[in-house]
Amino acid sequence: MIIRKLKKIGEVLRSYNFSRGLLISSAAFVPVMVAYLTDTISYGSSFALGVLITALSDIPGTGKYANRGILAALILGIFNYLIIQFTRDTLFVVPVLGILVFSTAMISVYGFRASLIAFAGLGALSVAFAGAATSTPPLLAAALIFSGGAWYFLLSLIFRNLGNRKYIREQFSKCFLYTADYLEQRKTLLEKGFDGELYNELLEKQNDIFDLHEVLRNQIINKRLRSGKDTLASRRLLLLIEFIDLMELSVANTLRIEQNQKIHPDLAILKEELTQTIGVFSKTMRNLSSLEIDSLSAREIAGALSAPRDRIVSLSKVTLNEKDRNDLLSLSNLLDYLEKLSQVIANMERIIKGTFNPDIKKLNKIEPQQFLNERSYGFQELWSQLSFDSPIFRHALRLSITIMVAYLLCNYFSVPQFYWVFITIIVILRPGYALTKQRSRQRTVGTLIGLFAAGVVLMTKPPVAVIAVLTYLSFALAFTFTQENYKISSAYITLSIVFLYTLLIPEPFKVVELRLIDSLIGIAMAVTASYLLFPIWEKDHIDNLIKSSIRANLDYLNEVHRIYRENTGTDTRYKLARKKAFIEISRLHSGFQRMTQEPENRQTKLTELFEIVAINQTTLSSAASLGTYFQMSKGVAAPVLMDVGMNALNEALACASAFTDYESIPLSAETEIKEAREYLRNYKAKMSNTTEFPGEKPLAYQKDLRLLTNQLDWLLSQSSRLLKTINTYKK
Repeated sequence: MIIRKLKKIGEVLRSYNFSRGLLISSAAFVPVMVAYLTDTISYGSSFALGVLITALSDIPGTGKYANRGILAALILGIFNYLIIQFTRDTLFVVPVLGILVFSTAMISVYGFRASLIAFAGLGALSVAFAGAATSTPPLLAAALIFSGGAWYFLLSLIFRNLGNRKYIREQFSKCFLYTADYLEQRKTLLEKGFDGELYNELLEKQNDIFDLHEVLRNQIINKRLRSGKDTLASRRLLLLIEFIDLMELSVANTLRIEQNQKIHPDLAILKEELTQTIGVFSKTMRNLSSLEIDSLSAREIAGALSAPRDRIVSLSKVTLNEKDRNDLLSLSNLLDYLEKLSQVIANMERIIKGTFNPDIKKLNKIEPQQFLNERSYGFQELWSQLSFDSPIFRHALRLSITIMVAYLLCNYFSVPQFYWVFITIIVILRPGYALTKQRSRQRTVGTLIGLFAAGVVLMTKPPVAVIAVLTYLSFALAFTFTQENYKISSAYITLSIVFLYTLLIPEPFKVVELRLIDSLIGIAMAVTASYLLFPIWEKDHIDNLIKSSIRANLDYLNEVHRIYRENTGTDTRYKLARKKAFIEISRLHSGFQRMTQEPENRQTKLTELFEIVAINQTTLSSAASLGTYFQMSKGVAAPVLMDVGMNALNEALACASAFTDYESIPLSAETEIKEAREYLRNYKAKMSNTTEFPGEKPLAYQKDLRLLTNQLDWLLSQSSRLLKTINTYKK
């Protein structure tokens, strides 16, 4: 346990986030200490504010967007600061405050980096009210803020390339670890059978992996588009491609032997061997997370695959009944997928070693660019969001009203240092109630932990030098955990503030008390506003998420049908449809998870919703299975089966994706499913009773035919189940 914790601490200290935390802490803390020693602390505080404003918007990305983001945050921060400084003592302060908060929050419509720019602007606006207690003229303070921003910008330019490389490496390492966890969870589900809690954990991990793929996709493709034929950029892109292919194989639903079914003893042993093989794959991915090759991993995988392969060969010569033959076929199919998975992992090893040399022409600039989410930065994008249908518009309006009310209440009750109430509200209040509630809980616990730890340290009466070092480290760790763990980040930011005030004023515990009161006021107002002011409940949006996921799955299935029919292999169209299906199931599951955290009177039919999520995931898995199968096999000489199956699936899923347009799903969809399943059963029975098969490998043809009919029949049965569940949900 101790060794594991020490290892975890070591990982944190070597991480990109800690390096970034040290950079921000150094940029802000050194000027403050210089100002402290020269008795010009108000100047140092303004300089440090400039550092923080620019640092908040500085996230990994291309140099062009990073530079523009820093500049935009700095200009917005100075503008908001000056407007508040010049109006804080006038009658116009409340409406000006509301307009500034609303307009700044609306910047978030332009994406994640824009939301950080907005946060920096809101933070500067809040701190401007603290400026009332200083003697620094507003224009001089603005100049110092600009100087602090320029200082951080210079440091950022110096360390950016090194930081970006470290960040991408960490994301790849995390991707290996998450995929290892995912494979381990799949192994557990195979061993124990279906379990709702385990399945939910599997979907959560799947969402995390999809998010990581999106982060890496944006980082790597943008980098390669700028660098052209740069070897490192090409290797990163190759590794990402292998990761996405591996995820498709992992998602593929390849085994449906129920846990409580009786299974042939030899088949039970085979199933156990295959399950253990998945465990070996998980271990290998964990080893690869260091991005340093373990030379034994490939041999270990080969050894794990040899035993089930030999057993399948032996069992294929034994006379089995129909059920056992079907079970053997399912297990044989799982082995095929695992062998393909082993090839992908081997490719990953070779890419990391630098010995993988594919056709570089496939890595041209045009195809990868299509996988980036292009965003419009025009005024039309902002205009389209100015309605109550927009969650960002509601959030901006809610935030501005809450801040104005907080200002009036704090002034009425003469709350000292009330800018901390503003900062707490800005940090806690999220577009959705569930996220606000989660954030408030993390902030409360983190603040209390930080205050307790600070009290324990200060009771020992450490010297000034020790407090200064602790302030510096606490500040660095606060930024280290901002994205990873907000509770821990809150604890460290509280520590740094308490220690800083210990250096500056004779009675720091009075400030600690005020900070606690201000934080609790801000948390209470944020949670209340999230519940009462233009709330966004998942039940109002979940239908759109359901429809989007169903449509994305249908598009994916149609692309699978196309590559089977044209026998062309995977191409950009197929991969884009696959990406869309993965993203939409992730959004649907995340929406469902948020609903479970909302008040019970705001939830609706959770049982049916979870079943819809599960069916959509199963459909995605089956689509991935067929897509991967058609890549491994050149296809069955029975295209009529895919045509019949896809016609019925198109009818059923098209109706399901438009369920809000019907009082109940049309019976024609269910009828077509029944007819298609009947056709598949008759065709399968007909071919089972014949001894003549096309081609030179009749046994392979029979195996392919059985796999295809089983997979299509399963998809049709799930579509029928989806239609029935949606009808129940609508009622």
